[in-house]
Amino acid sequence: MRTVLDDQKGCAGWFLEIFIHRQGTVTFVLAEGIVADAPTPLTVGEVTLQGTRAIEATAKSRRFKVVFEDVVAHHVIEESYTQWDDHELRDGKDQLQVLSRSRFLEFLHAHHGWMFDIEKDLRHFRVCSLDWSIDVVARAEPRIELTPHQPTSEGV
Repeated sequence: MRTVLDDQKGCAGWFLEIFIHRQGTVTFVLAEGIVADAPTPLTVGEVTLQGTRAIEATAKSRRFKVVFEDVVAHHVIEESYTQWDDHELRDGKDQLQVLSRSRFLEFLHAHHGWMFDIEKDLRHFRVCSLDWSIDVVARAEPRIELTPHQPTSEGV
């Protein structure tokens, strides 16, 4: 599902900055990853790679608030522990994906199947950031809006 998050020229990815679940609403802020101007060596195990540039959120990063209302389930996991799953059916590789088949949906059907008997319009959405993968099952698409400041959890 193409959104404003896919149309950010110069954006090297998104970082999850804030995540809040309150009374059936999930709100999170994504901060734009910016490639550093100066290269810095990167050491992985015993190998050092030269000429690499860090990707980080800075004060100059744009931030977008994503709000899902009428949420019935969500799952957040560190991106390092995720992998591509050919079993899943998704609408594309955009920043915000809609999944019609996933292990998360199968888990919900197995353990909370009556939810899908009652709720006919639930959809599984996924946002993959550079550091976290966020799955949300909700009745409607999220609202996504530019956040003009660096929010705190109190200001979201």
